[in-house]
Amino acid sequence: MKSCQLFLAAVALHATVIVPAWSQQPQDALSAVRSHADLTDEDRSQIRAFIGERIAELVGPDAALARDAGQTLRAAYTGTDAFKQAYAAAYIAACRSAYAKADVAAAARLLAILNTLGVIEAQPVFVEALQDERVGIRAAGALGLKTLRAKLAQTGGDAFIGTLNALRDAAKKETARDALRAMYAALNYGELPAGPDAKPVTAALLDVLEHRARLYAEPEPVPAFGADDAGLVAAEKLARTLSDDERRRLIIVAATMVRRAIEDYVATDGKVRVAEVRDTDRPDLVETRNGLERLVLFGERLLTTLLTPRKPPAVLEAMRKIDRAGMKVQWREWVELLKAAVNQDFTLAESPEGRRPGP
Repeated sequence: MKSCQLFLAAVALHATVIVPAWSQQPQDALSAVRSHADLTDEDRSQIRAFIGERIAELVGPDAALARDAGQTLRAAYTGTDAFKQAYAAAYIAACRSAYAKADVAAAARLLAILNTLGVIEAQPVFVEALQDERVGIRAAGALGLKTLRAKLAQTGGDAFIGTLNALRDAAKKETARDALRAMYAALNYGELPAGPDAKPVTAALLDVLEHRARLYAEPEPVPAFGADDAGLVAAEKLARTLSDDERRRLIIVAATMVRRAIEDYVATDGKVRVAEVRDTDRPDLVETRNGLERLVLFGERLLTTLLTPRKPPAVLEAMRKIDRAGMKVQWREWVELLKAAVNQDFTLAESPEGRRPGP
């Protein structure tokens, strides 16, 4: 009797292990379709109707119904491979039609759900979203492309190159910090365990960074200020793959941005002394200070990586001590190293006071 009980327990345990996870989900309108290995036209029609009804609820005025619809759309993406493929195709088509007409919150939710599917077929929708007039939608499109990096790198071809080009073009005209940060993240292929050919990634990223560096070289406020440290981080991941010319171009980019950050940070005659801003001050002032500090942190780190000086100057250490004079001294050491490396003078401007790093 005891051996029989043990046998039955083992059978029950084995059955629990091999039962597909999707079969244990709560019953819904697609439960009968979810187990099909081959879907009929009627099955596909049922999937499209289910998705259409939930999307109508998600973009509707009832907040609770919209929230539940979003959760349902996510949870429903489980079943056989054939079911998931059909579900993803139906959702992509419905999302592409709906997000452009929805309000920004609903549109962002639709794209966020699409992001959770993780299918490369969603790439055209995310690329299209990069051109949306709404900041949140552009950022959502970039985040979707970030999720797809590994699959795009593996696939290669037009989808991969087209994505890089779309991100490059969108980033060069972006005026919102959060959207630009998301675009840099989508271009950060260097952090993947097995990335693609680095050359097209480097070309796109360098194009964006050089465009941005030209903005830092002018006295006007820099649009989307506070995002470019993300670009410097992405570039550092590619440092080992750079040609001599690419390395030189990136050195100039980093030096231009760090110089501007130091000039704005040490200025003393403006209405706001950035170095003296505290965490309890106005949020916009704190973000400006933080943005300048991040540029110095990651810009100086990148310069150290690219130039490999025997004893790197330490602007950041002086900044941490709020030692404006020390920051200038340390930067002068960098200026000499930069002259030798790229034959350009990055001496600090004498009177940068009164200008702001960003809008």
